[in-house]
Amino acid sequence: MKRVATPLLALHRRIWRSCAWLLILGCLGTQPLAGQRIAPVGDWTAYPSHNTPKQLVKIGDTFLAITKGGLFSYDFKTKQTKSYTTVEGMSEVDPTALYHDTRSGKTFVGYSDGMIDAFTNPDHGFDYVSDIQRSLQYTTKSINKMVAHEERLFIATEFGIVIFDIDRNETQSTVTKIGSKPTGVPVRDLLIMGDSLYAALGTHGVWRAGLNHPNITLPSAWAEVTGQSGLSRGNCRMLGKSTLARYLQIDDTIFTRQTDSGPWSRAPMPNERWTSMRGWDDYFYLTYSTVMRILEPSGFQRLVFTRGNLYSAYVDSSIVMVGDTVNGLSIWLGKTDSLEYAFPDGPYNNKVTAIAAGNSEYYIAPEGKGGASAPAGNVDGFWHFHPERGWHRFQVDDELGRDSVWAEFARAIYQVEDSVCYMGSWNHGVIRLKNGEITNVWTPTNSNLNGGAGNSIRISGLAIDKDKNLWASGMVATYNLNALDLATDTWHAYSIPGMYPIGIVIDDWGNKWINNQGLGLVVFNENGTLNVSTDDKVKTLTSESGRGGLPTNTIYALAKDLRGQIWVGSLEGIAVFANPSGVFNTNFADASCPVIEGYCLLRDQKVNAIAVDGNNRKWIGTDNGLYLVNPQGNKLLQHFTVDNSPVFSNQILELQIDQLTGEIFIGTSKGTLSLMGQAIGGKEDSDSLYVFPNPVPSEYDGLIAITSSYKDVEVKITNAAGRLVKTITALGGQAVWDGRDMSGDRVTPGIYLAIVADKEGKNAGIAKFVILEQNQIR
Repeated sequence: MKRVATPLLALHRRIWRSCAWLLILGCLGTQPLAGQRIAPVGDWTAYPSHNTPKQLVKIGDTFLAITKGGLFSYDFKTKQTKSYTTVEGMSEVDPTALYHDTRSGKTFVGYSDGMIDAFTNPDHGFDYVSDIQRSLQYTTKSINKMVAHEERLFIATEFGIVIFDIDRNETQSTVTKIGSKPTGVPVRDLLIMGDSLYAALGTHGVWRAGLNHPNITLPSAWAEVTGQSGLSRGNCRMLGKSTLARYLQIDDTIFTRQTDSGPWSRAPMPNERWTSMRGWDDYFYLTYSTVMRILEPSGFQRLVFTRGNLYSAYVDSSIVMVGDTVNGLSIWLGKTDSLEYAFPDGPYNNKVTAIAAGNSEYYIAPEGKGGASAPAGNVDGFWHFHPERGWHRFQVDDELGRDSVWAEFARAIYQVEDSVCYMGSWNHGVIRLKNGEITNVWTPTNSNLNGGAGNSIRISGLAIDKDKNLWASGMVATYNLNALDLATDTWHAYSIPGMYPIGIVIDDWGNKWINNQGLGLVVFNENGTLNVSTDDKVKTLTSESGRGGLPTNTIYALAKDLRGQIWVGSLEGIAVFANPSGVFNTNFADASCPVIEGYCLLRDQKVNAIAVDGNNRKWIGTDNGLYLVNPQGNKLLQHFTVDNSPVFSNQILELQIDQLTGEIFIGTSKGTLSLMGQAIGGKEDSDSLYVFPNPVPSEYDGLIAITSSYKDVEVKITNAAGRLVKTITALGGQAVWDGRDMSGDRVTPGIYLAIVADKEGKNAGIAKFVILEQNQIR
């Protein structure tokens, strides 16, 4: 299914250019509140990291780079960058190959599953070449490299070479057997030298075929190059050339020759485990680890060192551009120390294990847990987005000290009332932040937060109770549950035998529902006395009938909905405890499953995350995409996958909702993106009522949001004369309107009113908004 890219940036520019006309109409009161970061309902927003540029191409003054987060452009003159992901129309993220054909002006992006995107200008959309991806003949189809000669694009894959006709936009043929080598040998690199196509086959050496051969798909069309003309035999993964020489790598040795034919000789470069090579006009470079060796036209070799492992580079007489895993894309101007960075703002990387969101800001914990209980050794820190300040990375030796909480961040929770976030480390302790600033740090060494051996504590779950006390579960610890009394800044420790906690949620009655890794659930209640243990209650719930009735003891997700029910996501679908208040009663009812068409909701599917929106609908993340169900869970409303939406991956690891804006943050195995939802949390008054977008462009065909209304009220849309156009029921604190009247016809341009009042007709709010005429604003 072909995706259609939504021109969000262009739409936003049209909306805000229209504000001048709106001022004339006196509609200032309908504008969004300061500090809110909003988009039209139903819009997707990508939050990729472009911090690892894998390959570069240069097109005039513009550079294109593929990264683990997609594609971005960098204009060398204006210094502007722009990000492209599935939201902007790419078929996937995390490409494997990039090539620009100067003859046709087309750029090609390849992926690990064989898909190829083609475009002339990424702002004008992408075409998809899916022949390799759709093939059932091969199990591994990764696009490794591409090179063009006249109208033919040669594509190196894991099973051979695919030849694509650029002008006809069709696959021409496939080379699956090269010479005497086995069928389906992976091709690591391709290079045109004179009238021949060279192919690097890894341990099978280097082979050559004439470009003018009548049938290049025949094994006999290919001749082996290694083992003759001065070349040794060995593993060849890379080929390259500049205008001055040709190069190839065999094992850790670089060979060169000055022309397209003739003998090869060892290049004047040391033996290393080279990872990339490329020529740019008269310049040639090689990289390994954090070192780049540049061969200049004069023969002089220059070394460039980076902090991270090198992936790609560009070199000419005036600049050196380097893509590495720490600094992203760095540019040295001339031979001075002048340094610039050129990649879009975003997270440090695309890892996500926990998200904390609220009040238009959010935090991402990248990775902390390695396996069942061990730390992952991740020292990337964590990142924060603030609507006014943008992205910030909390990293070691910056705000995070190595003698404190500094690594393996795996848990996060947001307290909306105080704009506070708590970040938990899988090995060190807890950080408290407010508005992006660290205010408190607790470890077993500087507080009475109790952990395990060596004063470490693996924070496996975080939750906040109605008194704003923080509860932190700890894996592999003597005291596996800890509570912070903020009033006294005191931690209270609890030891619950047989509990290996991996997540926690608190219900409306103060019961702590704890995921007991692989053993079901533990429910704990301290009875409101943090420092008294004699009145504590503990209960274990399992898959056994009469003792919980869970679908399985392997639990991954917990959530409390707006009715106070506890929703459980397991290895085998969803279970719901309808009356958590009676959990410690002897007649407590087992969990039940919502039923859709006779089957338990998502039975036999692994449920990784559950989030509840302002209308009490459930968003459910699985290894098979993102599901939305109604409040009762007995009706499937939507199912988002990589085939019908921009989600980066079908493996949904984390879900959080900012109830202020309705933005649903989706953490996938390939990064984070969001969907602007229809439902938000309800308000106590209508003082902050507004409409978005406002004004509504004439060509806008999306949903119009009436936001910050009372919860689940009716919103009446009228024209300027007071005639009723449509009545809408809000989802939580937000109503959405498709711009059509009660007859289903699109309304005419003009001024409209959104009128909200409570059930008694009091505390009314009115928002004025405008639907523009065609070409009204230029």
